[in-house]
Amino acid sequence: MNILITGVSSGIGWELVVSLVGKGHRVFGLARREKLLEKLQKQVGKEYFDYISVDIGSPLAWSKVISKMDRQNFVPEVIIFNAAIFEDDLHPNFNFALLEQHFQINFYSVMKGVEILLKKLDSAHFIAISTIARLRGSSIEGVGYSSSKAALSIAFEAFYQRYKNSSFEFTTVSLGPVKGGMSPFKSSAPFQLSLDQVVIGVEEAITEKAPAYYYPYWAFFMLHAIRLLPFNLDLKLFSLIELWHRQQKR
Repeated sequence: MNILITGVSSGIGWELVVSLVGKGHRVFGLARREKLLEKLQKQVGKEYFDYISVDIGSPLAWSKVISKMDRQNFVPEVIIFNAAIFEDDLHPNFNFALLEQHFQINFYSVMKGVEILLKKLDSAHFIAISTIARLRGSSIEGVGYSSSKAALSIAFEAFYQRYKNSSFEFTTVSLGPVKGGMSPFKSSAPFQLSLDQVVIGVEEAITEKAPAYYYPYWAFFMLHAIRLLPFNLDLKLFSLIELWHRQQKR
């Protein structure tokens, strides 16, 4: 299977490449840091992994990606939008420029990729990597990250409804805090996912093609349940969660 993955120079993206190439899939990776891409290619081998060093948020990024894929005769069957940034845009004060960066990388670059690939391909499975942070506002996790991931999740729900009877499939994989990922919390905090658990979850999404996956499921269930409480009571409970998060922050 041919799989395109964004954000492969570290964390989830790197581990996905290692695992998928190990299973015999051909992977095309995107990331900014070329030296790390070269290192990854040396680790997994040139035969099954090719890449392009590109800033996915730049205006010409997807044109460059398509051009290189065409030269390599690489036609993706699965596209995993994993690239994201997570910067504190609330401290010491709200930073609008950082908010814009979050949406450019975490949302708009994905939408542009979907638009271009829908026109280019006859069929494909699109997978968006989202987060539990999209379910509530948090002063610790900031405005841009959670808001951009909420927008991404809603967009993929819309894509799913629009294309569910076509040759295009859309899946959202929503993750809790990930050890070794972009979590602002201590690595020793409870209920975090390991990178191995995330890889298993994403590979399940590739194979089973359901519209949505939640890891860990109980955490998402709890937050959805809190949202059903009377107005303001849910905010009080979220404030308690916020207090706990402050104790867990790095």
